[in-house]
Amino acid sequence: MRTVYVICDSQLEEVKLKQHKDELQNVESSRKSLEESYQS
Repeated sequence: MRTVYVICDSQLEEVKLKQHKDELQNVESSRKSLEESYQS
């Protein structure tokens, strides 16, 4: 059995935005660490 949550569109948009921001931060941090390891 699966749990299904019902949320409104605006909440969904908020969640998507938050996920997007988190992904961006991850990309930024990995890019920085890549640059640092490349320079050393």
